[in-house]
Amino acid sequence: ELGKMKNVRVVRKATQNELYRRILIGKAYMHDTFTGNISIDEVAKEACLNKFYFLKLFKNLYGITPHQYVTRLKLNKAVELLEGRSRTIAEICRMVGFESAGSFSNLFKQRFGRAPSAYRKDTNRI
Repeated sequence: ELGKMKNVRVVRKATQNELYRRILIGKAYMHDTFTGNISIDEVAKEACLNKFYFLKLFKNLYGITPHQYVTRLKLNKAVELLEGRSRTIAEICRMVGFESAGSFSNLFKQRFGRAPSAYRKDTNRI
């Protein structure tokens, strides 16, 4: 990850290191709050950066936007929860922070190639 920060043009190495540290703070904040309705403004504020600069640096470093990153966090958590049978898919949808079951299902299918119900069925067959 740090190697990708070399693409960020700065005058001093210390500045580059500080920007990297701030991106990591924003990333940690996303991990801590991904089930809520967080905005790029909140994440950037936590990282003490302008939201547009944070967005640019994050995308440079990870190749995806913070929004895409948070969506992946939500979907990965949903996968964990789907492996159990104690919660309904609608409950899991809400637990990981999706407001719409349709949106959750569509994004899940795009990411994992099948609907949440099919994923659960396949993983619990083993």
